[in-house]
Amino acid sequence: MNAFMTMPYLRFHFILRNVLRIFFDASDDAEAPSLSSMATAVFCISQILFRRNGGAMAIEVYTGEGWLASSMANGAAVAQLAQSEACASDVPLLITLEGQRKSVERLMSRDLPTASVWLQTTPIPSLIKRLEKTFEAKQLTLVALEGSAYPSELCPKGCRRGETGLFSNILDCFRCPQPQKNQSALREICDHFLANRTLELAIIDTGGPAVEEWYVLETYCRPRSVFIVNSVFALHEGWIAARLRSAGWKEVLSGRLRWGNGFPHMLSLVEETGWVYMMDFGYFG
Repeated sequence: MNAFMTMPYLRFHFILRNVLRIFFDASDDAEAPSLSSMATAVFCISQILFRRNGGAMAIEVYTGEGWLASSMANGAAVAQLAQSEACASDVPLLITLEGQRKSVERLMSRDLPTASVWLQTTPIPSLIKRLEKTFEAKQLTLVALEGSAYPSELCPKGCRRGETGLFSNILDCFRCPQPQKNQSALREICDHFLANRTLELAIIDTGGPAVEEWYVLETYCRPRSVFIVNSVFALHEGWIAARLRSAGWKEVLSGRLRWGNGFPHMLSLVEETGWVYMMDFGYFG
């Protein structure tokens, strides 16, 4: 496990990228611009990361249809099976957040290789105790938190996915305050659980720019790698990828995603988008 941590940057980058390509290219979906190919990529990434660091953490914001949460759990389960007995006590912490109850219900109905638990983010002051009780069994568990990573009541006009699915005034994206203690579920999770472990993977799929969500992730969670959905889509998360590139992060894997079939009224120029997986290799230099 420590061998990866001491590798020079270029060697680690080369090995990880090529191992991922071997995993990903072997799948039937690797070249197709589809949800299936994206889910395959997350499965491969999760498996490799948790083989290297079985006691780490992964967070998804937000669940949506549950494709990526399921893939994250599948990869972690395969990684755990491959671990030696000496590392058997290292259990990944898997969390996905979602504000829409129907999406959580769909995820809970999936045939997952892990245990699954559905919790409310509120009341936030008791969230950590409820999560600790869930994780104390040392069993690989996917926790679905129903609620927002960034509290909607803190910034009701901000860039968030409203109940109608529509964006508010785009200028309000830049006017939301920093969440304080016991205001943001995501901040509380990172403040507590990352005291003695790392956030190996953050999946960003917000259906919008994710300004507030990324602020919390960058400030309090400090992920080592990020999987960004809709990385080249208007009014979505591509700015995060650009910000990470300017900070020295490297693209490890990317792919295409086509929304046209699922959303038939979209303009043709935005029917095809993409996703990107990026890593901060500074942690491993």
